Amino acid sequence: MHVLAALPKIDERVSDRISITRFIAIVAIVGIHIPLPGDYPAGAPDLFWSVRSFLTSVVFRAAVPILTCISGYLLFAMRLDANAQLLMQKKFRSLGVPLVLWNGLLLVVFYAIQSTEVITFVINVNVYPFDIGTWLKGLLGTTGYPLNPPLFFLRDLFVISVLSTCLGPVLRRYPWPGFIVVSVVFWFNLDGYMVLKDTMVINFCLGALAAIKSWNLTYLDRYKWRVLCMFLIVAFAVQAYRHALLDWFRIVSPILVWPLIHQLQQHRFGRALRAPARYSFAIFLCHYPVLAVLHAIYMNAVPTAPYMLFWCIAPAAAIAAGFVIRGTAIRVSPRVANVLFGGR
Repeated sequence: MHVLAALPKIDERVSDRISITRFIAIVAIVGIHIPLPGDYPAGAPDLFWSVRSFLTSVVFRAAVPILTCISGYLLFAMRLDANAQLLMQKKFRSLGVPLVLWNGLLLVVFYAIQSTEVITFVINVNVYPFDIGTWLKGLLGTTGYPLNPPLFFLRDLFVISVLSTCLGPVLRRYPWPGFIVVSVVFWFNLDGYMVLKDTMVINFCLGALAAIKSWNLTYLDRYKWRVLCMFLIVAFAVQAYRHALLDWFRIVSPILVWPLIHQLQQHRFGRALRAPARYSFAIFLCHYPVLAVLHAIYMNAVPTAPYMLFWCIAPAAAIAAGFVIRGTAIRVSPRVANVLFGGR
């Protein structure tokens, strides 16, 4: 999630929009990971469940694609694909280190919980007794999602960034043929476990093309209502035929969401999102375990409370936790915080 606040070669309006998009996308990712209650009424016609399903299963799924697209754009705008050494330094610090540290911390905590059995806590993987394969998967996502599942994004983005040193010469010399070939390879998952979310490579290369071909990134802003209608049509189609169309939605959604962010950018609410944007990476890193703990408390302490209340309060608490954790870390030890949050 290497999204910078400002770059010399990028229009200030575009750079500002990147910051706003970054925060909104992270909030959407938090919304995706709000745990379900134990008695989830699958297929229930209730208005709340319908709205929740539409948001978490469709609309919020545009978050990872647009972040990936932005990452590809910035990497190629900075020409990091042509400087492997600098690229590795930057990505190891901003993606690799946070991936290992935050997954490693959870591994240690869960290992202690499972080995001592002091408290009962449902964990999606057994890290005790120690098994090298299980720990490598939990730490790095070698053959599947890591212990902190949302951090697959860091894992995949790191791999894709490294691949950009090979993709760069092809995309710069043969932009569209190269894009098509790469899309076919990863659409059909010919890479195996190299990239877990294969559509991310297509999103990344789309962003790369925007940088290589110097696309006018504000061109669609003038068609805001048409774009909004198109987004809603596509989103409702995905809701109706989710299993068949979701990957297509991941590919086209960045093109449709980007102009819509411009409308927020013009209003006070959107401009107010610039300041908290610096907390977005901390929110991303810690939101999943915070939500898991809150869900455990909800299910054991107040199971009769309306789930709608939990669904509204839990993400707000997870976002607030990101603010508190980052702010506290910076006050206690700026150097440690710099490492924990990848220099952000």
